Amino acid sequence: SITDPDNNFLETNDSNNWAAVPIAITMQHNPLPATPINLVAASGLTYTFSFNNTDVTSWTWNFGDGGTDTLNNPATHTYAAPGTYTVTVIMTNPCGSITSTQVIMITGMEEQGNFSAVLLKANPNPADGTTTISFMMPESGAMQLEVYNLLGERVAVLDQGSKSQGWHNTTLDFDALGLSNGAYFIRLVTPAHYSVLRVIKN
Repeated sequence: SITDPDNNFLETNDSNNWAAVPIAITMQHNPLPATPINLVAASGLTYTFSFNNTDVTSWTWNFGDGGTDTLNNPATHTYAAPGTYTVTVIMTNPCGSITSTQVIMITGMEEQGNFSAVLLKANPNPADGTTTISFMMPESGAMQLEVYNLLGERVAVLDQGSKSQGWHNTTLDFDALGLSNGAYFIRLVTPAHYSVLRVIKN
């Protein structure tokens, strides 16, 4: 190399102006993937939920009725009354946070078994392809007869509108509705009554 009269450095070989320095990069935490809430168990009004994500440093459960939990996974919660609730869990680590939700329908079947037997019947139950749902209208008025899966998702409306007092029948065709084998809940709602019946498709 040489310098000119003004002391400027003149490089004669521009191909050697670098140096390789090894460095190690370590990921301290993994980004959280979007994963659904697992419904682990349900008995009457008590439900247990969990999430499968790992590398979670903190989380908050919100059970949709004002109840929360920041300590447990799985988390168990007992609801005060039947109804439809949105369960939410916010999972956090240093890479950020992610929220998962699930809507569930609490039927309280164990507490309402006798009442359900009076207003709702299914024949046959269990059933192969179809079953006849018989429901009692205690008084004339509006009604809705719905089908829910075990996740609390409404999958069909069998009947709705105004009905006279007394017994009525409708057919539940599992195959026509695209319902796979398993357990479902039939819910009858009238202005003054609420009833749930569990049906099984073989």
